[in-house]
Amino acid sequence: MDDKINDCIKYLKSDKGFLRLMEGLNLMYGVHGRPFGAVRLGDPSQNEEKAVSSFFGRDYYNQALIRIGLADFERQAQKLYSSDITLKALLGAYFGKVELKPHTTYTLTSFIDSDLRPRYEESFVASWLSDIKSKINRDYRFLKDLFENKPDKTIKIMADTCFALNEIADNKPRTAIDKLSPKAELLTGFSYKHTKDKRAFNYNGTHGHLFLKGLAWYFNTAYPVGHGDAALLYLAAGLLTNGAASYVAARGLNEPHEFNEPRILTLYEINCFNAVKAYGDKLYIIEDILVFSEICERLMDIPYAMVCPIGGLNAATMLLIDMMVDTGAELHYSGNMDYPGLLLADKFYVRYPKNFVPWRYGKTDYEGAENSQVPGFADSNKAGLNNEALASLLSAIKKKGKTLPQQALIEGLAADIGKSFTCDIGRV
Repeated sequence: MDDKINDCIKYLKSDKGFLRLMEGLNLMYGVHGRPFGAVRLGDPSQNEEKAVSSFFGRDYYNQALIRIGLADFERQAQKLYSSDITLKALLGAYFGKVELKPHTTYTLTSFIDSDLRPRYEESFVASWLSDIKSKINRDYRFLKDLFENKPDKTIKIMADTCFALNEIADNKPRTAIDKLSPKAELLTGFSYKHTKDKRAFNYNGTHGHLFLKGLAWYFNTAYPVGHGDAALLYLAAGLLTNGAASYVAARGLNEPHEFNEPRILTLYEINCFNAVKAYGDKLYIIEDILVFSEICERLMDIPYAMVCPIGGLNAATMLLIDMMVDTGAELHYSGNMDYPGLLLADKFYVRYPKNFVPWRYGKTDYEGAENSQVPGFADSNKAGLNNEALASLLSAIKKKGKTLPQQALIEGLAADIGKSFTCDIGRV
């Protein structure tokens, strides 16, 4: 039997394509003390593909991730060399010894320090892991409890997540959240590639929670509250979640022969666009969907670009407008003159400070429509506004204690769209 083990070890050491696999097998065996779990070789080299394919007698070429179960490796070694061979004996002969790490002493901290961080020293992932460990906050306590009760599951979740985050960092700069781009990869495909579970990195679930925590840390933004915020964070990372859950009303954004027909565009549809350019470099943004619909009906026969951000500044709206701003579009914004409306307008200003133009949305417009003002302004000693014109309008509204719905300005808004506008979209 020693001869058979030596033959197997000689073969494994003769090909450098086995080195990372053997190190992974040794690590996992040390954690579990038995052939349990699997080693994942992300972005395998040609030598690794060739070595693993040769050992198992099957095709492992052109795969983004190669997964090898410890029990599968042991069975294959038994099949090729001797039924008496054990993985423990192989690893002992290959490395000189097998260092077991019993669950009772192998803690979350030691797992992070000895097994995870060293793999990602050149990546933000190492700093993120150190931050998790040092803060001892709710996330750390959650992972610690999970590790103590389900160490195998925790190791898999953290290993999958760190590898996936490292891939994001390799492909997306931290500024990607400030300017979204189309052609995002489907989140389901990305999840399956890394975990063999297409739902693993969804918003709900341990994998997804940890993955989004890492993305928020990387892009230096808050952890998403709700699916809408999560869709934006995924999109910054180049991942497309449920495209139908985020949408924007638009007109003048199809091919020229359909320019005057309003449509609801989903995030998935917008992700397929190649480019968007506003005719005359002007885009009208209307907060109220009823006002948007009324203007579309009144001005059906002239071409102009207009959108309504249904549900606020969501991922679909941001992606579409980011693409238009990239070609120099001015954003003429009009909305309800109340605190929620001003807060939304300010979000547009903060994201597009050089392109944002208040449109019939100032103190003069408010004071000139006194007969249409509605009593009952609810404020808010809440956060202030970043745009000076909007802050001045807010002060006037607070002083009078009345709001002004956008519908009161519809005549002036429609009259302002006097020239023809169009917008060309290139599709895949």
